[in-house]
Amino acid sequence: MSVFAKGERVRIIEQEKKSDKVYIIKNTKKYSKGGTLYLLKLLDENPVLVLYHESDKSLLERIC
Repeated sequence: MSVFAKGERVRIIEQEKKSDKVYIIKNTKKYSKGGTLYLLKLLDENPVLVLYHESDKSLLERIC
């Protein structure tokens, strides 16, 4: 089970740079190696879809 649910607002946190872009989770899917893929939609004038998976260099942070 994923820690994040569909519809939650998140931010991608990376070691080398700080991002202020906020995304909404559109869908989640487990993949065969035990991880979770997230389909994220950018909350901006130009909504972009991003396929994302967590790694040791970047994590998702929940926005309340």
